[in-house]
Amino acid sequence: MEQNKKINFIVIAIAAIASPLAGIQAMSEPLTMEAAGILFWLVSPYFYLALMAKIVSKKASNIAVLIISLLSFAFGVWAFIDAQFIQNDAQGGLVFVVVPFYQWALVLLASLPLYFINRGKRAET
Repeated sequence: MEQNKKINFIVIAIAAIASPLAGIQAMSEPLTMEAAGILFWLVSPYFYLALMAKIVSKKASNIAVLIISLLSFAFGVWAFIDAQFIQNDAQGGLVFVVVPFYQWALVLLASLPLYFINRGKRAET
């Protein structure tokens, strides 16, 4: 059981490090307070995912958190790469504001089924 949680935390940590690195790479100016706020916004869905990974106790819910983490991370990476390298235009910077919003929507929608999977006796099934 602990192995699943470790894998979840590793995936979440990699995603939480990669997202602000993409944001820092895209910046053309030094780090400001506004930019730090955007970087925090980029990482915020992963804080919630880490909390979900810590709270869940059943094997099925651990696997669900891993899948949600991978989907959220894959969507973010795809959007950042697309905005920075493939569709490079003036509106590309908006991806750093919009992508975390969609990631939050995914994570919050996935929280409800996880609640029902994980409720009841907190033991592994």
